[in-house]
Parts: sequence; structure tokens; C-alpha cells
Amino acid sequence: MDNFQGYAAKVKAFNIYNSIPGLSPFMPVRREMGEGNVIGSGDNRLPIAIKDLTRHVLILGESGSGKTICLANFAVTNSRVLKIITMDAVKNDFRHLLRHLPNVRVHSYELRTIRDNPLEPPTGVSDNEWDSIFCDVFSQQLQMVSGAGSYQYLYNALRELKNMVHPRIPAIRDLYEYTRTKKEAPYSENYRYRERILPRLAAIIEDLGDSIDCSRGYRCEDMQDPNYHDVIELPNKPDTSSLISDLFLYRNLKYRMKLTPKNRGKTICYIVDEAKRSFGVHKARARFTGSMDNLSILMSTGREFGQAFMISDQDKDSLHPIIPSLCDTFVKFHTNADSTFKIGRIIGLSSEQISWISEKGLRVGQAVVKTGIFPPVLLNVPNFKFQKNVTDEEIRF
Repeated sequence: MDNFQGYAAKVKAFNIYNSIPGLSPFMPVRREMGEGNVIGSGDNRLPIAIKDLTRHVLILGESGSGKTICLANFAVTNSRVLKIITMDAVKNDFRHLLRHLPNVRVHSYELRTIRDNPLEPPTGVSDNEWDSIFCDVFSQQLQMVSGAGSYQYLYNALRELKNMVHPRIPAIRDLYEYTRTKKEAPYSENYRYRERILPRLAAIIEDLGDSIDCSRGYRCEDMQDPNYHDVIELPNKPDTSSLISDLFLYRNLKYRMKLTPKNRGKTICYIVDEAKRSFGVHKARARFTGSMDNLSILMSTGREFGQAFMISDQDKDSLHPIIPSLCDTFVKFHTNADSTFKIGRIIGLSSEQISWISEKGLRVGQAVVKTGIFPPVLLNVPNFKFQKNVTDEEIRF
């Protein structure tokens, strides 16, 4: 009751403060809002507890508004208390953390510095369970219009192949060749399923090349090692990037679910920049195979097992529409007036606050942050001098 009365008093004071002409309609930051130091600096610190971080963070703002700097600063200042994995398919800015943090590992699909067999189940997960997940993700991410039929065809082909080559784990190329040589009556349902699946498998092989041409890939035990900061550079092809990112997140979640709470260690925070490549609106337009949306599973189940997401992009309309409902903290950098209104309504800004932002504008590095039940605050995210001089050759070797 005392906590509720204290919060009510703060809201009353905020309403009075908000009504004074000429003043910012945003409440000053108070340390009672949580524990930790996630965003901001000095008097502008916004404390967010780890338990709140696992309710996920959505960061929106135009190019050059300060999003990547905010994420880089977060990674550097919190690498000791969190296991951080950054994912990006466009700018590849996070490779430059090599200049700012010890023990940074860059895994690049484009440069072939990662070994990944999407057909290999993570430690502790059965072949049947993982094959079902792979076929479901494949069917959803690549937007198969034939729905459950194609899923079942692919699943049967994969089970047949694995039984045939056991104990070796086949690669995607093996699945392609096996599916290609299956005899199907022309223009039958199975023939149509096969003809839809083959081009998609071929595209994955072309996009990822040697990275997936293996029987054994990376180990989740190694990827979740808290002593390292891992940077995942996804392929710069939307469909393939979306597929690989979902399988990567599923693999690590399933492995983590098999661990005891004591053995899970640090909270894992996935920083996903240019998130439309992985969590784009095209996922919502895909025809699902009857299961829950993958993104809902990854984010809602992940929080129960100590996994947090910081999702960043320029425009909410390019992201899967379910993302705002799965996030509890919103960070809004500068956007145009139309986006300011839309984002403001989603995160619960008042009309006065939206008007103030539209009229005054937000400087580079300045953001409005709304977390949980607390009133929105205005923060100046500290400038972070990114040394962007890590080359492809340095990553390869």
C-alpha cells in the first residue's frame, strides 16, 4: 500500500509539473524506478532491473538519431553483468566492439567464419523435436503458401534422410539432393510440395555456402559462454536472414530450457539491430502451419528462461506488429511527425508530450523512454566514440 501511495504521489506531482507552460512534459528520472544502469548516464540514468530487461526493449528512431550508439554503449557498460549477443544483417557495426571490449568473437555468415548445421539438434534436444522445429520455421519464414502440407512433406523427407544416413547428421545440401531425387507423380500434391521446397533450399545453400556445408556446427554451450561477447553477422538476404536468426534463437532457447536454473548463469541479452531483417512485418503476412507464431514463442518463453531482447529499427511499421505488445520498455529517438504520433500512441504518451516532441524535436542521442507503469522520461544517451576500423581480413583471421 505504501508503494502504491508513493507512486500515486509521484504521478500527482508529475501532472502538476506537466501543466506548467514552457516546461518539458516529461518527469525527471528517479532511482526508485528500478535497479541497474542500462540507458543514460549521470543524472539522466534510467535504471532498469534485469527482471524488467527480460520483458524486452524496443528502440525506434531514424537513421543517425543515436540508436546504434545507444546499443553499443549498453553492450560495453553491461558486458560484465549480462551475456550479450548482438545480431545484425545490414551495417555490421558491432564487429567494431573488438576495439572496445575484450573477448569479442565475430561470427559472420557472409565471411564464412561460422559453422552452422541447421539440421543438427542442440544438446539435450531429440532429433524428432528439432526436425519439427526446423520444418515449422522453414515453412513460416519462407512464406510457403501451401501451409501444413509442405511442412509435412519436408518433415517426412528429413526424417527419411536422417534414418538413412544415421549416425551422421546430414547438411542442408544433403536434404536438397535427397528431396530432388524423390520420385513423385507429376502434378500430384507431393510433386507440387517438392517443387516449392527445392528452390528455397537451393537459395539457402547459395546464400550461406560453406557456413552450412557441415555435419557439426557451433555448440550452444560455447555460444552461451559468459566470458565472451558474441557478434552474429547474419546474411544480407531477408528471407535467409530471418530463417537463420530464428533457428539460432530457437537452438539457444531449447538448450537453455534443458539447463537447471543454477546452470543457466547470466541473463542473455540479444541485441537485434536493423531488426526488420529478422523480425520483419513479412512474418505476420506468412501463412502459418497451425502453430504459434515463432516470434511469440521466442520472446514470451525466452523471458521465463532468462533471455532478453533489445530490438532496434527505424520504423515500427516495418516490424512484426506483435513486437510492441511483447515489449515493456520503449526508447524513442528522433522520428518524423507521423511516426512520432504512431509511436507515442503505442507507448502511451499524452497528447501534450507528443506535441512537445513534434514541435521541439529530439537531438541526436536524445530519447524518450517509457518503461512499465512509470511515466515517460527524457534522456540524453551518452556519446560513444565507435572506432569503426575492423576489416573483413581481421575477422577472417
